[in-house]
Amino acid sequence: MSALEKAGVNYAVTGSIASSIHGEPLSSLDVDICCNANEAQMREVIDALPQHYYRSDDALIAASRGGGMANLISMENALKVDLTVLKNTPYYHQVLLRKKSTIVDDDQNTIWTVSPEDIILMKLEWRVSTQSQKQWDNALSVVRTQRKSLDFEYMRRWATELKIADDLERLLTEAGI
Repeated sequence: MSALEKAGVNYAVTGSIASSIHGEPLSSLDVDICCNANEAQMREVIDALPQHYYRSDDALIAASRGGGMANLISMENALKVDLTVLKNTPYYHQVLLRKKSTIVDDDQNTIWTVSPEDIILMKLEWRVSTQSQKQWDNALSVVRTQRKSLDFEYMRRWATELKIADDLERLLTEAGI
């Protein structure tokens, strides 16, 4: 993440790690990071990445040009990072504006994560294409854990825009809301 910060890239951790932080803990085989990065910033990221990261520079540049995903894999510990450059849409602009600083250890180190509302919406949106029960379960976990502090108006507004309003309402019903 320091390579992203050095390049001035606006980013946040998403996926299972964000679900675990905002919901019930679960294991993950990778780190999902979403960001906004133009081509110049991505070239700076490439230059700042430690050499032990396997990556396709072409895939990273392509992602920066039109949105998309590229992988980084540490050859030291096999950590896989899925880096997604978000499409330039009003919703994804909001995701990064609403990111949260989250303390991750006893030394008070922090990471940026997407908000609880946004991980719920993102999980539901990903579920449309994957039909994954895991995405549903992760979203449900966050709803159950954060139920008293969620901004339901925000979620409903964007769920309508993202065409997942019915799924959101089913999820809320299953969570007892």
